Amino acid sequence: MMKNPKKVRFSPNVSRETFSTIFGFLTIVLFLAIFVGCGEDTISEDISGFNKVLSTRYDIKTPEDLAKFYHDHLYDNPDAKLSYELIPQTHSRVKIVMINQKPVDRNMLAEKIEMVAKYDETKWKIVVINRNWKCRSSGESGEWGIESCN
Repeated sequence: MMKNPKKVRFSPNVSRETFSTIFGFLTIVLFLAIFVGCGEDTISEDISGFNKVLSTRYDIKTPEDLAKFYHDHLYDNPDAKLSYELIPQTHSRVKIVMINQKPVDRNMLAEKIEMVAKYDETKWKIVVINRNWKCRSSGESGEWGIESCN
């Protein structure tokens, strides 16, 4: 029979609540590092010049028209095979994900352009544009990235 068994403590100067708080904080930091740090690499585009061109265009009415106009303004690629996904945002904004299955660069398998744009009932303005691509060398199952396709 044991008399007065000693309890094992983490540290005599640290309470259980302090340990729980530190452990919870570290768990949240690890969770954020895993899920925020695992996104696709993208290249941000300078949109100031394109927005100047866009500010004079009142004929572009739909997000698809905007994405096609951006693509045609940037590339001379009449053979482009474009697909669009539209994701409504807040404050008259929409996220447009455009994938070109026949990019200009023959070493690329596909190119993805993600743009957030807002419409003020008369014209569009692009807020942000990010690009990335898949290389032919990595095949269809390859990841989206920004590495050079050689």
